[in-house]
Amino acid sequence: MRSAEEVIDDFDITKTTGRKKVQLIKWFQKHPGARFDVVEVYAALGEELDVGQKQIRNYLNDLADEDVLQRHGEKRIAYQLADDIVIPARYQVLAVLSHLGEIFSIERWGIAGFLTILTVIWAALTFPFWFMWGTLVVYPTNSYGPITRPEFLRMAISMTLWLVVFILGTTVLYRIRRWYRTIQSK
Repeated sequence: MRSAEEVIDDFDITKTTGRKKVQLIKWFQKHPGARFDVVEVYAALGEELDVGQKQIRNYLNDLADEDVLQRHGEKRIAYQLADDIVIPARYQVLAVLSHLGEIFSIERWGIAGFLTILTVIWAALTFPFWFMWGTLVVYPTNSYGPITRPEFLRMAISMTLWLVVFILGTTVLYRIRRWYRTIQSK
């Protein structure tokens, strides 16, 4: 396992080729696990590197030959950082947050879809309280630590009431959305 910083330090940045390869590596580490073909890399870095697609392809092939990048595909080759290169944690965290942002994106799902996702998450959070209350009913103990059986029941009931509110809200929003689409299509 090599860190991305070690890989970058191996290149001679006093030469133009070394500087441009370092820029490519830094760009790839900002997109961990993602694959890009030459056209995508050129669209993102072409002006910054001040080279054409053919030269970017040459740089990418050189980096792949040096085991910095991996090639995927035969006709349309995509490149990604090699598996043995460990990128800094901040880029990994940013990638995870961007993926989570896409999951909870209102633009992607619409308000009704977003509320549906929240409803499912709320249902998943409600279940453990009912489970914990049920185990306290079955077993002879009256509490888990400082939380007693009535407190679990109170929390489970309140979370279930909010779950019902979420379900009703989601249903109403979907009906309004369907009604609006039928009006738009006429």
